[in-house]
Amino acid sequence: MVQRIRAKTLPFDPAYYLDSDEAVGAYLADALREDDPGQLRDALRTAFLACGIRAIAEAAGMSHMAMCEVLRSGHAQAVRSVAQAAADCLVDRAAD
Repeated sequence: MVQRIRAKTLPFDPAYYLDSDEAVGAYLADALREDDPGQLRDALRTAFLACGIRAIAEAAGMSHMAMCEVLRSGHAQAVRSVAQAAADCLVDRAAD
């Protein structure tokens, strides 16, 4: 009789690996290239977990409340604009 072993694993969390402004900026830039609004919203949420919603809002030149409103609206172009601004700022800041 074969004994089954149940391995306990943790779900993959990409936010764990986004440990610098450059990494977060590159992650957002990659999500922008996919041109999928749902994936882009997920990437923004992951970026929020990695460095905080306030940091992403600041990088995009927005207030925390304005950032939340954009995400709540679900408007694809607004989410894209926010992600692009944050990605550009974070990559530029990492290059300095």
